[in-house]
Amino acid sequence: MPVRDDGMVHVTVPAPTSRPRVHGIVGHATSDGEAVTLVEGRAVVMPERNFTELSAHLSLVDLLILGDALVRHGWTSREALIRSADASPRRPGLRLARATARLVRPRVDSPMETRTRLLLLLAGLPCPEPGWEIHDEFGQWVATADLQYPEQKIALEYDGDLHRTLKRKWRNDVRACEELRDLGWIVIVLTADDITARPEELLWRVQKALLDRDHPDVPQVLNPQWQALFPPNRSYSEAPIMIDTTL
Repeated sequence: MPVRDDGMVHVTVPAPTSRPRVHGIVGHATSDGEAVTLVEGRAVVMPERNFTELSAHLSLVDLLILGDALVRHGWTSREALIRSADASPRRPGLRLARATARLVRPRVDSPMETRTRLLLLLAGLPCPEPGWEIHDEFGQWVATADLQYPEQKIALEYDGDLHRTLKRKWRNDVRACEELRDLGWIVIVLTADDITARPEELLWRVQKALLDRDHPDVPQVLNPQWQALFPPNRSYSEAPIMIDTTL
């Protein structure tokens, strides 16, 4: 999963067993037998419990990236994450887990798509829909937009490193964007720099498009709270760091 590597190994033990107190290991405890399952004979913490436990160690951005990825891979659902967080006993990070679970969405293909959606939300802009298919007037598939406002016909397409290395994907995406524009869609193409170096400019572009298309819930003044989590010129890694969560 795309989880930032904190250099620690996280281990969950059944209560009332004492949590391990060893350098390099973070101990968790659970009294809920349903929070553990067997995978190839190994006891593994369920994804929903992992999400809740990691809320004490991850930021809002990173926890939402994890939640989106868990749902995208089919290992859990948004509803299951909400139920697990709501039923969890009091623990550090629990309020963050409960709030973040409600922001999780299906069909999110990359961490940068999650960051874009959260940036828009924190600025007070309406939440775009991720991963919906777009069809023409004859019902033929045209594109699957990364993020979109379907009623206003506004699509946001993220061009990552994959578009630079795979020419066929880049060509297909260029063609799809042109077809969408022919159908009357506004297509906003963004790259990592729009999130890391120019987040305010991206917000203005989306705000203007929403106002031009008469979206009913667009603020005239953006909420400045986005600046705390998305300061300009901050670097993000597009490549997810894979860690073994079954230890």
